[in-house]
Amino acid sequence: MAFNPGHPPLLFILLLLLAETNSDIKVQMKQEPIHVLVHEDVSLECLLIGYNNNLQSEQLGVLWNFGEENICSYKAGNLSKNWSNAELYEEDIIKKNFTLVLKNVTINHEGNYRCDVLILPYHRAAGMTTLQVSARPSVTVTSPEAVEVGREASLMCEVNGYYKPSINIEWIEGKNNSMDVINNNVCRAPARIDQKGTYSASVQIIVEPTKDDIGKQYACRVKHRSFPQDHIEVARLTVREQTFDRPTQALIGTVVALVAVIVTVVLVVCRQLYYTVPPKVSEIKALTQTIHKEMLKLKVDVSGFYPCTIQITWKMKHGTRVTKEEFRKLDKNTPYLRWRNTPNNNNIETGSGNGSGEETVQWKIMLSHDTRNRDGTYSISSELNFEPDIERDNGAEIICEVRQEGSTNVVSKQMILNVEGVPPKVSRIITPSLLLHNTPVALTCLINYYKPQDIGVSWYKQCRDGSEEDLDLQLSPCIGPVSRSKGKYIHETEELTFEDHTHSVTSMLTFKATIEEDDGVTYACRISHLTLMEPLEVKETLKIKAYPVMEAISCEPVKPELEKQLVLISKIHSFYPSSINITWWKNDELLPTSGIRNFEEDQIDTNGNSVFVIWSHCDMCLTLEDRGKKLVCRVEHETLSEPMESEYILHEIAMAPKIGAIQCYPTVPEPGKELTLSCEINRYFPKEIQAQWYRGNIRIDKAHVEKKERSVDDVYEMTSTVKFTPTIADHQMELRLEVCHSTISKEPIAERLILLFPGFPLFSPFSMEPPQPQYGKMLALKCTVSELNSEDFAVRWTKKDCPFSEEIQNNGPTSTERGYTIESVIRFIVTAEYFEKDIIFELFNKGTRETYTHPMILPLEAMSPQVSEIKCNKHNLSDGERVTLSCSATEFSPRDIRILWSRGWTVFDSEQSTETLTLEENGLYRLNSELVVTARGTKEADFLCEVWHQQTGTLVERKYALTYS
Repeated sequence: MAFNPGHPPLLFILLLLLAETNSDIKVQMKQEPIHVLVHEDVSLECLLIGYNNNLQSEQLGVLWNFGEENICSYKAGNLSKNWSNAELYEEDIIKKNFTLVLKNVTINHEGNYRCDVLILPYHRAAGMTTLQVSARPSVTVTSPEAVEVGREASLMCEVNGYYKPSINIEWIEGKNNSMDVINNNVCRAPARIDQKGTYSASVQIIVEPTKDDIGKQYACRVKHRSFPQDHIEVARLTVREQTFDRPTQALIGTVVALVAVIVTVVLVVCRQLYYTVPPKVSEIKALTQTIHKEMLKLKVDVSGFYPCTIQITWKMKHGTRVTKEEFRKLDKNTPYLRWRNTPNNNNIETGSGNGSGEETVQWKIMLSHDTRNRDGTYSISSELNFEPDIERDNGAEIICEVRQEGSTNVVSKQMILNVEGVPPKVSRIITPSLLLHNTPVALTCLINYYKPQDIGVSWYKQCRDGSEEDLDLQLSPCIGPVSRSKGKYIHETEELTFEDHTHSVTSMLTFKATIEEDDGVTYACRISHLTLMEPLEVKETLKIKAYPVMEAISCEPVKPELEKQLVLISKIHSFYPSSINITWWKNDELLPTSGIRNFEEDQIDTNGNSVFVIWSHCDMCLTLEDRGKKLVCRVEHETLSEPMESEYILHEIAMAPKIGAIQCYPTVPEPGKELTLSCEINRYFPKEIQAQWYRGNIRIDKAHVEKKERSVDDVYEMTSTVKFTPTIADHQMELRLEVCHSTISKEPIAERLILLFPGFPLFSPFSMEPPQPQYGKMLALKCTVSELNSEDFAVRWTKKDCPFSEEIQNNGPTSTERGYTIESVIRFIVTAEYFEKDIIFELFNKGTRETYTHPMILPLEAMSPQVSEIKCNKHNLSDGERVTLSCSATEFSPRDIRILWSRGWTVFDSEQSTETLTLEENGLYRLNSELVVTARGTKEADFLCEVWHQQTGTLVERKYALTYS
């Protein structure tokens, strides 16, 4: 058996699935995951072990799959690829190396790979390996080159282009190779995904070093599976001491400077005591979009104020509940800025109002360095960062209050939060590539990247008539799997939550699809979410199909014959839809459509679904050249990836023998003289044949038979000859040659010759009235004997060597042109005693004392017995009392019947029972059987009477429970 290179891959896949796994071969593949970076090449090893023979390409098949997707296949020396970046080298395949090479790998190539190997006819092996694809990120650290002790510095670590999303980014600090993780003043931006499927993230920190931090290093440490070890990117930040102007010149310079300082101090004190400029406060600006659980940045600019001491207060108002944060800028006793905040300045506490639940939300307040304007006033910015919750914070009021020290005037700015969610992204409904009748189907809807969490998912179907049917399977998914079922439908959902607080749900509707209920029906997944003005729907119309089933090819006649019409019949059924293509092939030769007849009809399967059935007939006339050829019926249907075939091999083609007339030598036979009969049996195939001669119903011994066989034009012929010496009894005897051949499926074919001696009387065939004799009815049997040479003849009827006593009517002898004729009719009642018994019509020559016989057997049907129930002649028996059990078999023919009595394992012999056989008026036998037993032992005994009629093969049992006290 070899693969056909022209066939699509599915035949190879079916062979892989149907081949029985043989443990003597294996494939060697890596068990641990294979790691590779994007854009690299990778080899997936698959080596054949345990097979010592050389590989033959025509018997070898290799299939690589990625999940359910076919990558490439090798079958019968033909290599096909579905992935352009995949390579399978033919020169290595014959060397038992089926390694798959993937070039320029992307993240979409991550997953499980399966290698299937098939060596026809009995060897199969399979293995699996896992490929993990990673994208190594680029790490960039930005920071100022230096920061003075007591001042703030912002450091940013940006990590771009990594995969998978699992990553750990942290800032570390330390000296002398001793590094500690920084946990304070850390701001993490949520991960972002680009069009290539890779991720980017950033982490920012604010440091305010002290003198102890001089000489300390700051670095960003990234842990990701694409790095063999932790990746550390060091910031160029240097911590240095504060710088001061110390005049070291001459005394004059010192004096001048001292005077300048005194004058400056006086002016500053006067300005602080007597001069104030109120601040200008901008509206609250949102630097980012207000999205649920995404960092919101609100900013207020405060400018043109003097003196520089100012207080900024942020508040959030939920109805009557107010939470605030205060920040004050001080300049007393320090030449730099320092911030202090009120207690609980980093948290907002919210609840249901009755203390039943609490949620802590992180607030982060950032203030810019003050800026001194040319007119001596100051400007500063304040930024509020937090993640709003749509359920808690939507409609809340954000208030920013600014107050100068020593002033009762408060400048207030407000804004109302309008927190938005992220609507779900819904894929089209995922269905199997082939929906099969009466097979479980899973419809999958992917609902991705939405927030907040609350969502409703339901399914409904739109019937072929346009009506809608709600499946009543709505679910509100939560973390983990959720399931609900109704009727044949099961709705399952599973939700995932990501670090950016988005959610994804997989909704799966499973059911067993049928043609009657689901073909052409549209199924819809309906999604409800607070970000949607109306529910979102995705729909899919199902096309249910059914594989064709091919039965074995049958032919008429059952045994093909040469030079005769042969009809091959292939039944293909249970397929849907009805479109199908059927072709017939003889070896590789396509047979013409003129000899093809297809008969189609609808079929109802066991579940009431309408499928299709077709009978394809192929008519052809066979020749000797067709011996051993393969006839194939090939079916193509849209459910099949490659044609389905059924074959019939013409192992033997026969030619029925033609039998000629029996020739008699001499042509005028005489009793007592040797006679030769010869018959020609012509043009038959195959050679095996049987020819048997009969003399009436008696087989002629093979010692008297001679046969001569010969071959002519690749067929056979034979002459069969028999010699014997006939007697007077052979007059009007049927001599018969019966021929048995493989082309003859029923009774042998025969050629007959009636042996007639000249001058002997001629008996006519028997005639019956009525034509079919019946038991218990009158029958008239008639026979005529003619060509008598005188009137000195008499006739009689006998049965079993005894003359008939019934009414006989003779007519003759009557003179005719060919001699004398006697006609005799006997009338009698047909009974079972005539079954397969000879009735003989005898002709007696009074002068020569010769007797001529003409026998016949009535065509009577064997009749099965009717068996009565067992009867008992007494009731209320006592121990030791004798009783008679009786059973009758009636209306049977012939008389050969047996009755057996038994009790448990004990069988009664014939001497213990009595039988009476009688012939009833209906012409059939009746048999009464009686068994005399004694009630003794147990108080209940089961007796069995078995009636066996040999001619009809009838076995009847009757049981009787005998009870006594």
